Amino acid sequence: MWKVGGHSTIIWVFHNNLSQLFLKLFILLVSLGDFAAKPMNMFRISSSFKLVLPLVFVFILTACIKDKYKPKNFMKPDWEQGFGVPVSTFNITLKNLITEDSTLIFNPDSSIKIAFAQDSLAEQSVADIIDIPSQAPTTQSMKLGEISIDNFTTNRVIALSELLNNLNPATANAIAALNGITAPFPSIPSQTGGTYPMPALTEFSTVNFASGSLDFTLINGYPTPLDSLVFELSNVGGASLGFARFGNVQPGATQLRSIPLAGKTMDNDIQITITKIESNGNPVASLISLASQLSIEATGNNLTVIGGVVRIPSQEFAADTTNVDFATTDNEELYTIDLKDGEINFNFQSSISEPIRIIVSMPGISKNNVPILDSIDVASNATTSWVIDLTNATIDLTTNSAQPFNQIPVIVQAKLVSSGTLKPIDSSNAINVSYGFQDIEFSYIEGYFGQKNITIDPGKLELDLAFLRELGGDFLFASPDVQLKIANSIGAPIRLGLNMTGISATNGTVSLNATPSLLPFPTVPNTVANGIVSYNKNNSQIAQLLSLPPDTITYGGTVLLNPAGNAGANFLTDNSKIRIDMEMELPLELSAGNLRFADTSDFDGASTFGNNDGSGMQIVGAKLILQNTNRFPFDINLDLTWLDSTGTQVYSTTVPFVQAASVDINGRVNLASRNTATVDLNAATIQNLKNAKKMALTFRMNTGNGGTTVAKLYTDYSLAVRILIEAKVKGLL
Repeated sequence: MWKVGGHSTIIWVFHNNLSQLFLKLFILLVSLGDFAAKPMNMFRISSSFKLVLPLVFVFILTACIKDKYKPKNFMKPDWEQGFGVPVSTFNITLKNLITEDSTLIFNPDSSIKIAFAQDSLAEQSVADIIDIPSQAPTTQSMKLGEISIDNFTTNRVIALSELLNNLNPATANAIAALNGITAPFPSIPSQTGGTYPMPALTEFSTVNFASGSLDFTLINGYPTPLDSLVFELSNVGGASLGFARFGNVQPGATQLRSIPLAGKTMDNDIQITITKIESNGNPVASLISLASQLSIEATGNNLTVIGGVVRIPSQEFAADTTNVDFATTDNEELYTIDLKDGEINFNFQSSISEPIRIIVSMPGISKNNVPILDSIDVASNATTSWVIDLTNATIDLTTNSAQPFNQIPVIVQAKLVSSGTLKPIDSSNAINVSYGFQDIEFSYIEGYFGQKNITIDPGKLELDLAFLRELGGDFLFASPDVQLKIANSIGAPIRLGLNMTGISATNGTVSLNATPSLLPFPTVPNTVANGIVSYNKNNSQIAQLLSLPPDTITYGGTVLLNPAGNAGANFLTDNSKIRIDMEMELPLELSAGNLRFADTSDFDGASTFGNNDGSGMQIVGAKLILQNTNRFPFDINLDLTWLDSTGTQVYSTTVPFVQAASVDINGRVNLASRNTATVDLNAATIQNLKNAKKMALTFRMNTGNGGTTVAKLYTDYSLAVRILIEAKVKGLL
């Protein structure tokens, strides 16, 4: 009598027919054992257990031919009662099922986690924040306009004898007769008095006056009062310039008169014409001399000209101050810029016939704390280029109180340098100035950089979760933690809006749906602010995203600069940037429903359950006994399915395999779960199984409470299964 697994079975057989029976059982057991012996590919299993069925077969066969089982002691029944055969004992540990690698980590306490790191998930540099373009040239035109010329003086004396030559003969003869005699002076009836050229002027050859006057001083050296004297000033052979009228000028007296010159053109050759002279004579006897003189002195007063050929004295023009707008690419408001490099390119084009000295002053730009001040000489009627080097300069863009940002005052003053010679001039003559900032490179910049969205370049995470996808079923990670490590040297508030989407070909997509996060930023230049932004189940859908599980994870998003608007000055250096690295820790701590792993083996139902081997023996009933010890926190069910050659199911059954092991308050298994499960194959089932060509086994696993309880996985979790078979046979000879 054999006693196996608590069952007693009496065997009446002839040993030669018993060998045929065990051969059939061997075929069945090998089919069942194939599943345990094959690698479980979805877990990357390297099986540590094999069914030692040949050994079992030898053991059974040997036992059956012992002397105490002699033919004379048995009858030949039509049915043989069932007997139990131990098939295999195997022990699966979680460490056998999965392979540790760079992503799947076994912790010292035997817990398991998925770890992943992505350097430079996003990196934004200075160029993404602000760019200072080459500035468009600023142009100024300084026209010559009204030019001051030196005041000049010229003098003309008219001797009495010269005057008499231009009076009517009667008057002239009466006066000439008294030459050298002390006597009363005869009257001069009203008449003209002739034309008298003035000495040639040297300050110009011809000139158009914008303002000023010619002031005449008349000194009467004649021995008679001049009751009326009028003369006309004119260009020699040309137009009249005006009249001067004198009256009641006593002998030896002086009288002043002016002729305005604004809008008049004067040559250097001018003359005066006495259009009226009249005197009632002098009744007081006095010496009458034809050598006595009338003196006329002409003096220029506050003369400005707008054209002509003139000797221009050296002079300074009014300074031209321009608040130059410092252009930015996105309406940033800049306060201070420290430059590494750069220059201001000037171009001067002069149509003025005298040299010009330009003084450029920039009180808002300094080098070594000294404001920019430069002098440039521009030759007459010439073009000159000039460069002011801005290496290591500092630009203050806040000097204009009306707009304390983005403006630089540039003061340009021109000074005419006289050659001392006559030069043609015109008020439209000008010096045209253009200048622009070029090749600006900054080392530090401060201001309000605006509220702007900066796009994070899209990318993909190469995260291998294939073994999770192969499990199937539904699961939800309990404590995923994705951390973004921030290193930020941009001195401005920044809000990160990270978009992350898990994409599964079978389960669709899940988005991160995380609330935008404010990032740490430095408050002192040339420092780095470090911090961590964490995404977990409380502030995002990271658990749902990773539990798809995804075939691909895409990411992108934006960083928003100054999300609250202008709340203070921003700053950055030429090396400033924000770098975001990602680290993920995903403890294998989850709730799971209908997780499964499966395999299919060849199964020859006809050979196993048929009687076509010539022995006359046939298996007509069998029971598969599974004695299970479960140290996994999963309820486990077993699905057995047999398929015919077309893949059509011929029989299927589900075995309540074993319940989940108990866990302590920390979620670790502290008590194994034990169960004995059976699979009965009756005659009708065996008849169907004769058509089977394949046998599929599927383990389905759920955490407690229908897959809602969270379970922690450890590498030392195990499932031990002892397999026995009871068989009923017919036809033993």
